[in-house]
Amino acid sequence: MQAPQDAENTRAATPNAAFAIFDASGRLTHASRGLPGLATQDLEQLIGKSAYRLATLVLRAFASVDDQEVRRGPRDVKAFVARWSSDCGPVIEANTHAGEWKLLSSHGDPNGGRTLLCIDTTAARRTLTDSMQDAETYRCIADSHPLPVWMADEETGEILYESIEASRLLGRDWAPDRPQFITDHYVNGADRCTVRKLLDQTDLLRDHEVQFKKSDGSRFWISANVRRGTLSGRNVLVAGVLDVTERKGREDHFKYLMESHPMPVWANDAETGEIIYRSRAAEKIFGAEPDSGTLYVKDFFENPEQNKELLQELQTHGRVERYEVKARTANDSTTWISGGARLVNYAGRQIVLSGIMDVTELKLREQELSQAQQRLSDAIEALSEGFALFDRSGRLVMCNEQYRRMNSATSDMLKLGTKWVDFLRVAIEREQFEDAKGREAEWLQERLQGIRGHHKPVEFQQSDGRWYSAVSSPTQDGGFVVTHVDITERKRVEQLEREADAMVRQVLESCPVMIMMNDVEDGTVIYRSPATVPMFGEPESVLSFYSDPQDRATYLKDLKAKGFVDNFQYEARRPNGETFPASVSGRMIDFQGRQVIVSHTQDLSEQVAIEEELARQREIVHQSE
Repeated sequence: MQAPQDAENTRAATPNAAFAIFDASGRLTHASRGLPGLATQDLEQLIGKSAYRLATLVLRAFASVDDQEVRRGPRDVKAFVARWSSDCGPVIEANTHAGEWKLLSSHGDPNGGRTLLCIDTTAARRTLTDSMQDAETYRCIADSHPLPVWMADEETGEILYESIEASRLLGRDWAPDRPQFITDHYVNGADRCTVRKLLDQTDLLRDHEVQFKKSDGSRFWISANVRRGTLSGRNVLVAGVLDVTERKGREDHFKYLMESHPMPVWANDAETGEIIYRSRAAEKIFGAEPDSGTLYVKDFFENPEQNKELLQELQTHGRVERYEVKARTANDSTTWISGGARLVNYAGRQIVLSGIMDVTELKLREQELSQAQQRLSDAIEALSEGFALFDRSGRLVMCNEQYRRMNSATSDMLKLGTKWVDFLRVAIEREQFEDAKGREAEWLQERLQGIRGHHKPVEFQQSDGRWYSAVSSPTQDGGFVVTHVDITERKRVEQLEREADAMVRQVLESCPVMIMMNDVEDGTVIYRSPATVPMFGEPESVLSFYSDPQDRATYLKDLKAKGFVDNFQYEARRPNGETFPASVSGRMIDFQGRQVIVSHTQDLSEQVAIEEELARQREIVHQSE
């Protein structure tokens, strides 16, 4: 057992170490200052106490033990004491609330006692210090460190120091009395040159992965933190490493799965944005080759602000289910990508894991569809007719401004989603449709029953006096389209035409002169004035008017040649068979798409009689002379 004065001397020689010495009965006999969580008075009160009592106080200073949150229950304290007192187990690494790092180990003595050691490794962990003046203290720390550590001459690769864990990792004992070289353990000798080149760019090379081989030739992977230093005037590389063979195996398996996955995948450091993995499918999208050097995710965002927004959302929620951005490729072209991302902790750092897909074609189709929809909307808006589209549930999808103007009394109802039936009910309430007044329920039912079928135009007048023609047509998806045409002017013209027709008919009906319209070819009577009846009765055809059909043929020939005939004389026949001299004047015109003759026939009986009487009188006068 170490004497108290020896213990104080040991403490003076190793300012980063503290200890507690227990006798064979497990009682504390000596303790140095510097044990975490203990003041000088605590040490005096602990003399003669058990390791359990000491551990209870020490654990108060620790925030974590071996990266696990400290638990301080009785069972937890017992388990902690058992680990700290063990000779065969790994050393304990603890972190205090003040941020200091401690290595806890123990050593037994021949008399059955035990010394519990606590070494401050804060400086060693942070900087892998290469300037420790006390080689024995450094060796104590390094040998007690759970991670392999070695120093090697930068030029020759000769190993100048190697920790116990490093020797165990390489599968052989380190012999300081004979040269051993770290270069013998590189699978690829060029990797060491790469390390030296990278150290030209940074003071501390972190998490650099290299494949090594043991003394028996078996291969494994390490992740190393390396920095330059000096030892006895020699330039050295100081390395602390971690065996990541198992992780690399998982990564290789993961990589195989990712490489085989058809979806592009990549991972990047959340803090720096450095892309640490990208699948072949992702490389195909962005055109980046595996040897493209260090790439950063921000370089692929067309708008870097979107990268910041994505990272902020990840920091807040831990994941982003779906994002869509415009990205740049290696050849400076652009592409649209859509994906999801998750923030994960990996190897001590935060990683953004993203699954993405190229949606450029989809975006182009969406753009084309949007342009087509815009063109359709512009075309509909440019229509002189009112246009409204309703879906299968009878809700308004869209309408143009003309439709709104035509329904000015209910334009406030023409909002997306408004039901057709609700629109009609409001229109009835506001007395928009003249033909609905007094028969509102019946009118509404008529409009609802026939709206989804093909309809002939329905003409109606609104309360503002304007007339419209409405047509509803079904769509393939079960909806329907309603179009309105303003026919107010047509209605006004039709009214004028009706009034003019009525006036003409009244004139014709009152005219004492016979007027007739008949078909050119077959002579069918289309119209006859009342004055025709005394002369020809009510014939169906003018062919019966001619005693000699040849007279009509001659008349028709002249009419077709000139388009008109005046005073064509022929022998006419009455319905009773009586013949009389007549004269017909006619004009050929187009009527409702066919050629017709409008004619006036005059009875020449009196004129012929007068002429005959005059001729007789002239003959008498002539004979009397």
